Amino acid sequence: MCEIPKAASERRTRTGRPRIKQATREVVIRLYNEDMLIKDIATACGISNSSVFRIVREARAKLNKKE
Repeated sequence: MCEIPKAASERRTRTGRPRIKQATREVVIRLYNEDMLIKDIATACGISNSSVFRIVREARAKLNKKE
């Protein structure tokens, strides 16, 4: 296997979509618990509907894991 020189690996930048910040995730959960519509949450937070669904699903899974 070819090893990448350290200097070259340090120059690389992360590509792809940026992660959704934890503060935004907390706001999504709070708004969802206040019975706000998914599309309204997505618009207010500047994320997609599918991201809202994913955040809610992950929060439910984490909650069920603790029980």
